[in-house]
Amino acid sequence: MIASKVAKALSMLSAMVLLAGCADSTTGSPPQVSLDAIPLDLLETFEGCRLRGGAVSEGYPSTCLWGGKNFRRDEANGTVGDMRVILFDIAPQTASCDFGHGPVQSCLIVNGGLFYDTIKGYSHREGQGAVIAVRRTQICDPAEINSCPADAGIFRFEFVETYMTHR
Repeated sequence: MIASKVAKALSMLSAMVLLAGCADSTTGSPPQVSLDAIPLDLLETFEGCRLRGGAVSEGYPSTCLWGGKNFRRDEANGTVGDMRVILFDIAPQTASCDFGHGPVQSCLIVNGGLFYDTIKGYSHREGQGAVIAVRRTQICDPAEINSCPADAGIFRFEFVETYMTHR
C-alpha cells in the first residue's frame, strides 16, 4: 500500500517536472526559440506571446502579456466548423497520462500541458521537440446536449507546418 502511494507520488512529481518544460542541460534554461520563420499573425496570439516569453496569468481564461499587449487564450470558438491555425510548442519528451479508463498511455506535452488528443499528420520523435502550426477545427458544440461524444475533445487537430525543432 505504501509502496504504491510512493510510486504514484514519484509519477506525479515526474509529470510536474516534465510539465515545467524542457531545460537545457548546460544552463538549466528553457531552449531558445528562433521565431523568425513564424508568420507575424501567428505570433500575435496567446501561443505566440507564450513562445516569446510573455507573462502568462493562469486565471480563466488565461492571458499573456507581451510588448504592452494582452492576449487571451482562446479555449473554444463556440461554433461547429470554426477553424483557425494555432501554434503548438511540443516538448521533446512525452509523459504518461491517464484517460480514466484502460491502460496509461503516453501524451505529448503541448504548450506546457498534457495533450490528450492526436494531431493528424504529425509524427513525434522522442527527444525532439518542435514548434508547429496546427489547424484546429471545432467538431461539436459542448453547449448543445449530446453534441459531443463522451470522453472526446471538441476539436480536431491537423498538422500544417513545422517552424523549428529543438531538444
